[in-house]
Amino acid sequence: MLADDDSFMSVVYKVEVTFKNGQRTDYCLKVPTCEKIEKVAEVNFFPILSIIHNKECDFYESSQKIDGLRLPEVFSLKRLTDEDRNAYVLMEFLHGRCVPVEESLNLEQIKDVAEQVALILNFSLNNPDITARPENRTFSIAGNDDEHFAKMNGPIVKYLRKTPEMQELHDLVEKHQRILSQRDYFEYIVFQAHLDYGVPNLLAHGDLWSNNLFFHGNKVEAIIDWQSLNAGNPTQDLVRLLLLNCSPDFRHKYESTVLKHCYDHLSKLQGKPLEFSFENFEKSAKTYAIYQIYLGLYILTHKYSKPERTLQRKVFVERMAAGLRDSLDWINQNANLRKFK
Repeated sequence: MLADDDSFMSVVYKVEVTFKNGQRTDYCLKVPTCEKIEKVAEVNFFPILSIIHNKECDFYESSQKIDGLRLPEVFSLKRLTDEDRNAYVLMEFLHGRCVPVEESLNLEQIKDVAEQVALILNFSLNNPDITARPENRTFSIAGNDDEHFAKMNGPIVKYLRKTPEMQELHDLVEKHQRILSQRDYFEYIVFQAHLDYGVPNLLAHGDLWSNNLFFHGNKVEAIIDWQSLNAGNPTQDLVRLLLLNCSPDFRHKYESTVLKHCYDHLSKLQGKPLEFSFENFEKSAKTYAIYQIYLGLYILTHKYSKPERTLQRKVFVERMAAGLRDSLDWINQNANLRKFK
């Protein structure tokens, strides 16, 4: 079994096959499970697990249409149903490096990711029928609707309140609490704000951070775990990566550069100027960051709260605190967000 502590919705195994001639081949077997996430989110997760596992299967079957997107080779897969819960994805075993969360991605790495993101956005623009499919237009993972988000939010606040080293983070979260408890605020930042800026719903990976990225040096080898694929704010993948896997100093210095690199690459792929401006693309990112910070706090609470994760916890606290301060500044600058205060 691989990386059990870092997996909420699946168990991943390394399968070693030795042939009669002595040659050995390694495979990766991913098996969906809802046992862990049901404990932390306190929801019946199987219906959602079925949707997201089957969505990942659908993606791998259609992903050959996206030229240049770096994915693992998938050899076999099986969908999840009420009648048959023995679902899986069997793929190649990747030997690249996942950048540890305590490190910060460098500029070349994240710019290469931005080009991969642009490929997905380009595919989405060119295939509006796929983008508009009901299974893509609805957010189906825990935390991506207001009911699940509310259930996630409670354990976060409880953990921050009882942990002395989290006092600053707790105080910053408290400044967000009232607006984050309002359903219309949640729906605005997740579903509506980018549309108000004229930025369309486009397909996104939905869970893009270092655990799902394999690198060879500064180049992406493969992007894995496509079960959270959704059509929504097109900046969400880069926003998540910048918040979770980059130091605050790096993010402050290069956030606009990374977003512009993605925007320009998408325009190049389209062969024409985009119908939405970079300024509004960037504003969409700043607004969506308010939501992504809380997914980061969820990871902090349930992955990095153990005593042996001291270094990862320290890094995550620093990144989330900086993100919260930045989001409060953005709220103060934005009339549509200020109305929820």
